[in-house]
Amino acid sequence: MQQTNLKCDFHSLQEISCVCLENHVCHRKLCVECVLEHKASRQNIYTMSKFEKALQSDQGQKESDEFKYLQDIKRALKEKTEPNFFKSFFDEIYNSIIIQLQEIEKFTYNIMELIRQQKSFTEYTNKELNILIKIIEVGGKQKFLQNSQNQIKQIEKFVQTFEEEMKQFINKQNKNLEQIKQQNSSSFKVQFSQNYLQLQTPKNEDNLIVKEFGNLYQNGKKVGKWIEILKQLSKNNQVTFSGTYECGFKVGRWNINFANSVIGGGEYQEIQTLQEYYSEQLHEFYEIDCIQQSTQGQELQDFSNQSTQNLANQEIQYKYKKKGRWQELHELFSQEQQVTYIGNYEQGRKVGEWQTYLFKNLIGKEFYNEEGLKHGQWSEVYFINNEKSIITFNGEYKKGEKIGLWNILDQKNLIGGGKYDNDGLKKGQWKELFEQYSQKAQVTYSGEYKNGKKVGDWIIENKKSQNGNFHKKFSYNQEGQKIGYWIELNQIYQDDFLVFFSGDYKNGKKIGEWKLNSVINKNNQIISQVAGKYDENGLKIGNWVVVDKKYSFNNQITYSGVYIEGKKVGEWETRYENKKYKNKQQIFTGIYNNGIKDGKWIELDEEFKSKKWIIYEGEYRNGLKFGFWYIYYRIKQNKENIKIDGGFFNENGLKDGIWNEINQIGQGAFMNQVKVKYQNGIKLQ
Repeated sequence: MQQTNLKCDFHSLQEISCVCLENHVCHRKLCVECVLEHKASRQNIYTMSKFEKALQSDQGQKESDEFKYLQDIKRALKEKTEPNFFKSFFDEIYNSIIIQLQEIEKFTYNIMELIRQQKSFTEYTNKELNILIKIIEVGGKQKFLQNSQNQIKQIEKFVQTFEEEMKQFINKQNKNLEQIKQQNSSSFKVQFSQNYLQLQTPKNEDNLIVKEFGNLYQNGKKVGKWIEILKQLSKNNQVTFSGTYECGFKVGRWNINFANSVIGGGEYQEIQTLQEYYSEQLHEFYEIDCIQQSTQGQELQDFSNQSTQNLANQEIQYKYKKKGRWQELHELFSQEQQVTYIGNYEQGRKVGEWQTYLFKNLIGKEFYNEEGLKHGQWSEVYFINNEKSIITFNGEYKKGEKIGLWNILDQKNLIGGGKYDNDGLKKGQWKELFEQYSQKAQVTYSGEYKNGKKVGDWIIENKKSQNGNFHKKFSYNQEGQKIGYWIELNQIYQDDFLVFFSGDYKNGKKIGEWKLNSVINKNNQIISQVAGKYDENGLKIGNWVVVDKKYSFNNQITYSGVYIEGKKVGEWETRYENKKYKNKQQIFTGIYNNGIKDGKWIELDEEFKSKKWIIYEGEYRNGLKFGFWYIYYRIKQNKENIKIDGGFFNENGLKDGIWNEINQIGQGAFMNQVKVKYQNGIKLQ
């Protein structure tokens, strides 16, 4: 095998020279210093040559006819279980058998390819090492793959006896499929699992610094060293969080990293060794290391003296808390706007002065009292156009409540604000900013508050827009309810593509016909269409076109169908259009039964857009996802969809077993497939 000199992750001056075969949680690849520190039997630590020799001892065996056998059985079973033969009632049985055979075939192929690669053990991933170690333990590849043969024989037996065991057949197959998928993902049962995700850098994207992250689970809880990635990861937002987990809790120092440089972080208080709990029955204190639920009560395990006591019917509360000085990311953080907070934590609460920085420039200050409540004079950062245009809210807090005059400033220019009473309720004249306020969408609302409610006439205006300045008046009654004709802006506001809804309110309820309007800056012409109608009770009725919450020029997603008394009924469809790529696609979604999804469905991911094209296909039963679901995703526009097996939903509509999922930490070329294990909806790994 070709030798590769790989440096140790924990002792940077040492090279990897050994591998651990012990059946426990570890990082497998060891240097000389790791071996001295490692808690494992020396007979289970192999040198490079010993490991390679053990692996090569299996190479001389004659190649079997696994694939021919698999293909013959698969063909025969497929003929016997054609859906037309058993009618649609047995579709689920048929699909389950075929998927199992595919999984066995894929697993067998992967094992044979892994053996043929003949790499240095330093080049293997931990997952591959676990498989190779098991092959050595059981005495070679043939014995290791014997389980696949047994699985196939079991399937044959199921098919032969299915007439006698018809009612139990589906449950047995689903269980068998789960066992096969578990074998394919982890190769053998242990108390931990390891996952590594590689983010490949696209050819036209040179700036992706984040390469991979790894993780360990023990009994379904995170343990050991972790690198966690922002859900919104992209080449311009390469933020990761790195530190250590114990029993599923963050402990010690955690760093916030940007483009491989530490930009913040702080310490987590190790409450398992700092919090003491008193037991009246035992009359002594215990330092908590890990809490486990039991049917008789709660089990308290004290690792300091290796004793375990059962504290029946006694509630134990615990949590990890931040302590000391922390530097955290502002919600506005990005490569262009590196906004951070710096301040102190005590017992998990922010205390004292916290400062807000844009890069290294101080742009705001905040103060928390000893109870962790906002107090005193504050300058809250709301929006940043650039270093010369920073919008802040400025005023006073008293024990967590805003009081008195609050000003909204763009640098030193007053652009809005108003007063709060002593109970933290708005009063008098106010000028507020649109939720999506920006340099290109300078939308404001002006009017009066009474007892915290908007009353009378309010003005909505936008002074700077390519779609032209607008100035409209709308009304509230004395109860703070909208009345009369209204225009409401879409949540996503684009300067060159304005979307708004128009119609009438009566005592706070929408009534009659409402329209969907759009304005494109090329000609400022308003394009209107009827969205649908409301009855006198404010319930949607008849035909409707519903706009997705992320509707924009390049992400025009609408849902069309019928409402009866506010509930969706019958067939509904989704339409997606991207003006940039000039592609229009109609996607049949499914059937609603009295407002509840039922039957076969195709639906979009919640964050679906042109650069995050993810679609799901499967079945609903009484509003719950059920059975096997498929996933489609697309890396680039105008490319073919990639179809993958997703996984199973149980009778409660919860994910069960091994799932193939598309990670949600990136978009476009940054999306990858990951395997995740679920148990009754809870993610185990």
